[in-house]
Amino acid sequence: ESRPNEHSASIGIVQQGNKKLEKKLDRIFEKIGLLLDAYTDDPDDPRDSADKAVNFAEWTGTMLAVTDNLGISRDSIYAEISLSARDYITLLNLGMLGDDIKTHLRAAAKDETTRLSASQLASICFAASETLVDATKAEQERLNGVAAKVAGLLTESLTKAITEGGRAKHAQAKRERRARKKATGPKGEVATTRSIKLTQAQRRIIAETKPDLASRLKLDERNQRTIQLTLVELQGIQATARDAAMHAETGMKRNSLRHVVTIATNAIEGSEV
Repeated sequence: ESRPNEHSASIGIVQQGNKKLEKKLDRIFEKIGLLLDAYTDDPDDPRDSADKAVNFAEWTGTMLAVTDNLGISRDSIYAEISLSARDYITLLNLGMLGDDIKTHLRAAAKDETTRLSASQLASICFAASETLVDATKAEQERLNGVAAKVAGLLTESLTKAITEGGRAKHAQAKRERRARKKATGPKGEVATTRSIKLTQAQRRIIAETKPDLASRLKLDERNQRTIQLTLVELQGIQATARDAAMHAETGMKRNSLRHVVTIATNAIEGSEV
């Protein structure tokens, strides 16, 4: 039997910084606690259903917490769900499901396919967790099978979003580290910066020769704009523009590049005063 607890983490981690999620988990675990307190030697061991409920609740909460920490909107993540008519009926009988989810499920029961957001899939998993606690053995088997399918879809959609979000966050951090490195001297001190005024044409010329600066050059803004550049960046602009001027295809472009060289040179000399 496939269980989602393979992806779970400490419930303490799940609860950090998310009060709404924490309340939902507290309600589920309180219900589980009451059931375990009433445990006897009954052959229908309630700990089996409790374990399943814990697995679904903890795993779902963990996945959502990781997604939230990456700043990913659950409502922007969708998965197509295709179940049998009986499976849809099982889900519709769950308590704690919102009317919007039930509407989707009823519509899907007709053609056996629907599209749900990660938030909606998570709500189904939480509802299944609560229902599993009080379910009979037969109900547990049926519900656990359906819930496992929903959990699998949620796993796939969230894992993809988390992976992509993690890569984006890592790439952003890497860009920021590079920017900080460029803005510091050999001993780590903050490099001197200069404010220079550049026309739109001059900023576009610089962006062509130094693409790494393009995002800071306000390329879509007309007229002159003041740009903050470090000494190292100005030296790079000076060198690349001078080299490009030597190989320019037209006189107009050559003149523009020479103007950029002059502006960069004046700024460098000014920063050394």
